[in-house]
Amino acid sequence: MQATDLVKQAINKVGLAEQAAVPTVLFNWAWAALQRIYEDVWNSYPWRDTKLMQYVVSVDANSDDIVLPSEVDAITGMASTTETLFPLNEFLLVKNLPGWATESGAKAYQYFAMPDSPVLVQPAAAYAVEIVSSSTADTSGSVVVVGVSGGVDTAVTLTINGTSAAGSGTVTFTEIKSVSKPATTGTITLRKASAGTTYAVLLPWQTQGSYRRIRLYPIPTVAITFYVEALRRFQPLVSQYDAILLRHAESAIFDMLCAELYEYDDRHDLAQAEYSKASSRLQRAQEREDRQNDTDQRVSFPAAGDFGSGRDFDYGDDPNHKTW
Repeated sequence: MQATDLVKQAINKVGLAEQAAVPTVLFNWAWAALQRIYEDVWNSYPWRDTKLMQYVVSVDANSDDIVLPSEVDAITGMASTTETLFPLNEFLLVKNLPGWATESGAKAYQYFAMPDSPVLVQPAAAYAVEIVSSSTADTSGSVVVVGVSGGVDTAVTLTINGTSAAGSGTVTFTEIKSVSKPATTGTITLRKASAGTTYAVLLPWQTQGSYRRIRLYPIPTVAITFYVEALRRFQPLVSQYDAILLRHAESAIFDMLCAELYEYDDRHDLAQAEYSKASSRLQRAQEREDRQNDTDQRVSFPAAGDFGSGRDFDYGDDPNHKTW
């Protein structure tokens, strides 16, 4: 169901307006409530509709730091063409393996999460930066870039100028610590000046650069291709014609929105009844997903033939790997 229809149906069910004549103020209030509910439900469970399958990452030899695309949230599985990589507790690594940070080998067989990165790659040297939008409609607002310039933390404010580049001038960065912007019409790209290397790509609804970052152990001495299973980060409803992506949870989301609208109208008893119904529906939706997951006997990546060997990929009895 389109999000705009879901909002109007909820308003009509609660009796606040006819579906074809919803006041703008009421619609906007319900739309904001739907966004909040949708995000809470999205993040409450590893829904199948949020899975990213077989994302391919190529790592150069002697490199152990991987920055993943912005849509990646929680990593649920990782493998190379020959090895399963298991999640590692970095605190145990530091405690039990002195010198781990420089240990290398032909294969990496474990990984651990690092703090998120504000950019996909850092500048290779002291470079000026620039921003550009994919839309000519972005003619207002600013992008703030904070980083290290001349050994000092420095912030520059770049005014968005549509598809024309806006640069930092004489200010150069050796490290970028944050990139922030308001909601925009188009996608904003931060790159090296003069259409150089892309440092960050911020989608219209994103207000800050944030990329999941992981580190490999040991450091692989040869170039390796990895296959990553992950859950997708929350994708807000940008257009009123967007659909709720969580198919099994849509009815629960509808009930929660109705409950919010009853609260808005000070009918608290009816709100509690809707909350109770929503909770039951959400539990049933999760149980349904669990049953479907239980029927998936084969790991979803890599598929037979991906390795050129035609064999299936087996995690065995590893308790640390969960296939959603």
